Amino acid sequence: MPFPPYPKLSKAPIVEAVIEFKVSTRAPIEVGALLPVKAALVDRFQVTRDIHYAHVQLQMGGAEGPQPGLFTGPVGIRLESGDTGSVVLVRIDGVSISKLAPYDTWEELRDLAREMWSLYAAAVDPLAITRIGVRYINRIELQQEAIDFDRVLTAGPKIPEALPQGLVEFFTRVVVPIPEKGAVVTIAQTFEPRAPTTPGRSYPAVVLDVDAFIERAFEIDDPGTWAALESLRDVKNMAFFNSITEETLETLK
Repeated sequence: MPFPPYPKLSKAPIVEAVIEFKVSTRAPIEVGALLPVKAALVDRFQVTRDIHYAHVQLQMGGAEGPQPGLFTGPVGIRLESGDTGSVVLVRIDGVSISKLAPYDTWEELRDLAREMWSLYAAAVDPLAITRIGVRYINRIELQQEAIDFDRVLTAGPKIPEALPQGLVEFFTRVVVPIPEKGAVVTIAQTFEPRAPTTPGRSYPAVVLDVDAFIERAFEIDDPGTWAALESLRDVKNMAFFNSITEETLETLK
């Protein structure tokens, strides 16, 4: 399967781009181990919030019958930079780096990911990387009155011919292995109807969510980690550009 160079889009519809690393550890990690990362970034990421998990468990037995139990606890720290639109989530099982719109370049995001990974690895000393992911969420506005999704997407929704050819929502999700890259890509497509009362959402839109990932063990200092990350960018691009039509592409150039 060819991976040709794809054009740089002056009107890229990216609302969020994410690079993620998940890890295994030698022993359970407490959130306190993440504090050196927070301290190192406090001048650049002014907003910090704790991340908690919530787990509901139904406990059986006893005279009173089933009893629900709610268990919560800290799992990480969220760091936000208001002036650059960057978000870093440091967790006990990994780190993710996000860039919100307006998106600039892959190189900027990748270099930030390298820096954040170095800080995280020094603080946590993980055993191995178990998952590398690249996820891009795109919002393609539709300004035509009558929406023909076949003019927007190469694999848009299909309605049985006997039914009226209009819809108010749809959701599709496909998961495709890419053997030559050792990767998997998930492509999710949804429709956002017009929302005139919401700032920035005056037009209906198709949301195209592409998540490319590799799940296998990488040694912490394996240089192949970064080659794998670049290959996931190729997979992401292939999925995105082959999911939109030429007509849509022209509107984004």
